[in-house]
Amino acid sequence: MYSVFNGGDTSPAVQIYPNNGATSQVNVYFAHNEISGGSGALAGAVEVMPSGSTSVGLHFNHMQVHGAAFGIRTDGSQIASGRNVSTFVSESEFFGFNGAAVNAFSVAGTGTVNAVFDTTRVLYANVALKANGPLSSVVLTNNTVSGNFTGVQVLNSATVLTSGNNTIRNNTTNISGSLTPAPLN
Repeated sequence: MYSVFNGGDTSPAVQIYPNNGATSQVNVYFAHNEISGGSGALAGAVEVMPSGSTSVGLHFNHMQVHGAAFGIRTDGSQIASGRNVSTFVSESEFFGFNGAAVNAFSVAGTGTVNAVFDTTRVLYANVALKANGPLSSVVLTNNTVSGNFTGVQVLNSATVLTSGNNTIRNNTTNISGSLTPAPLN
């Protein structure tokens, strides 16, 4: 089933903000959808920001995410230490963002953010793939990142692992920060 989610200028089109007092994990699966937002600073496509003791597992498959302030932003800053936001994005297209197409954000002393991007294509973003914060870990494999201001941005002690089979070319800055080689096993 193909669904379309359109946002406005004041909030993300899709907001995933679970707050569960228990330690169980919330799992979310999106497939074959189109998500867009508006141009306002908060008008992203998807924002995932759990709080309390809620861990979240996400899988975005065959998505088209475009035309927004940001694409998919995962934020572990509101969850307890030991909890996590785990995201897997596969076979998806991202294009047309004022900010980051995808962003894994964390803050020391809170939950971790783990993200895997497999076979995604990112075009026309300020930052295509962004990892920000000491508890953010991103794995890149089979991705094409081209035509962005910054291809991959690594900030504030985040970790980006790459299997070496990504195409990160023809961006104003291809890589800002350092990538950690992680050969395929």
